[in-house]
Amino acid sequence: MTKFNGTPNLAGRPKNALNKNTNAVKECFNTLLECNLEKLQDDINQLKPYERIKVILEISNYMIPKLKAVEVTNTDNENYKPIILDISLWK
Repeated sequence: MTKFNGTPNLAGRPKNALNKNTNAVKECFNTLLECNLEKLQDDINQLKPYERIKVILEISNYMIPKLKAVEVTNTDNENYKPIILDISLWK
């Protein structure tokens, strides 16, 4: 094992800070999309509606952060009733 010379960074990397490689890859990907946006739109327009939606959802996974599922527990109030949404009414 090598001996460390110098002062250690006790604070470490700040919370939510991205490393340099991640930033470089994201910038390159954004540039690639921006330069090919018209061609990508033409390709998407040639797909069937179902395939078009599938592609848009796949691309959105890289652009929009996913939300974390939340579970609600309530031990303080016994009269608590959760709100239940009936999706069949939305059709």
